[in-house]
Amino acid sequence: MVGIDPIGARVAALGLAYDADKNQLHVFREYSGSRETTEGHVLNIRELFKNDRVIAWVGGGRPNVKRA
Repeated sequence: MVGIDPIGARVAALGLAYDADKNQLHVFREYSGSRETTEGHVLNIRELFKNDRVIAWVGGGRPNVKRA
């Protein structure tokens, strides 16, 4: 699985692998970039994980929460 944080000055992505025997997640690859267009980040992340069997791409971002 790849988790992506697309918000802010830096875009980050982590490759996570699940070990069912130990019930653990392991980070096996990471991406951190700035000064890149959105398309550039997408191309870089896809290239980084092109040889992996990715079963899910998960994105994060700012929650849509109203504050008083």
